[in-house]
Amino acid sequence: MALSLFNALRRRVTRFLGREREFPAPVISIGNIHFGGTGKTPHVLHIAEKALERGMSVAVLSRGYRRKGEGERVFLPGEIPPSWEDVGDEPFLLKIRCPGLTLGVSPDRVSVAEKVKRSGRVDLFLLDDGFQQFHIRKEVDVVLLPWKDISRLGNLLLRARLREDPVSLRYARVIVVTKSPGGISAEDVLPHVRRFGFAGELFLSRVIPEGIFSNRGNGFRGDTRSFFLFAGVADFESFRRLAVDAGVEVVGEKNFPDHVRYTREAVEELREESGGAPLLTTEKDIVKLPPDEFGEIWALRMGLEVSGEGEFVDKLLRMAGVVE
Repeated sequence: MALSLFNALRRRVTRFLGREREFPAPVISIGNIHFGGTGKTPHVLHIAEKALERGMSVAVLSRGYRRKGEGERVFLPGEIPPSWEDVGDEPFLLKIRCPGLTLGVSPDRVSVAEKVKRSGRVDLFLLDDGFQQFHIRKEVDVVLLPWKDISRLGNLLLRARLREDPVSLRYARVIVVTKSPGGISAEDVLPHVRRFGFAGELFLSRVIPEGIFSNRGNGFRGDTRSFFLFAGVADFESFRRLAVDAGVEVVGEKNFPDHVRYTREAVEELREESGGAPLLTTEKDIVKLPPDEFGEIWALRMGLEVSGEGEFVDKLLRMAGVVE
């Protein structure tokens, strides 16, 4: 509760003083009011891929949470960071999945944006986890809200656990309700956010399984789909559900802290606990588990479905002023 009140005060003071810093190109921010588990990375990846398909030069800016590398790092299209520890697991995954984007990593997003711009053409900046970057002027603030909390946003117990109070939703231009079940529409959800002053566009999304691959780059072709699940993510239940949707028979599981650094000893313990079943994890985790150090491990590849698929990214780009 104290943090959400502090962030609310910071937002009001920054807006009142007019101290927002401008980037050298339009900015779309993808963020949340939760502490994690809303699916920012799949949404950043989705928007980046669609913008690149339209011939735009896209730069993703991240603080590089829990990375070991220091200073500002910029990786141009086609360049891959030397390791995930240099930039953080999620930025590294974004660059692996979408090598055509430019990646800038620094706690100071304004400074690294200038460095990215000096490195070449940039049509659009995507600000990863940027809703609380109050000092940055953003053409579009996209806020992700998990479906399970939509009807509870007024609950005092939930609000005490948020990074920012739901009244801040009035500053968002777009809300995406993530992990949405089938059979609902945006009209079903809008009353839950309109009461907090939100007046923008709302979309529904869900992550979908797209296959299983190994850290050796192989697709899964086995006769059995029995796996032992493990991951270091904020929402392990969603990972389990996606694995089951992909046809996986779960023989056991272990949940690690989010952004965990794995050791060989920990993975060996998993192999013993699995009883010989292959290990299955997330894409974010597999980038931290090279085969020469940890042996073969499998990962669930994930995609994203968004309601109004054709118009979601188009609307964001129009709002940002990069297309007409």
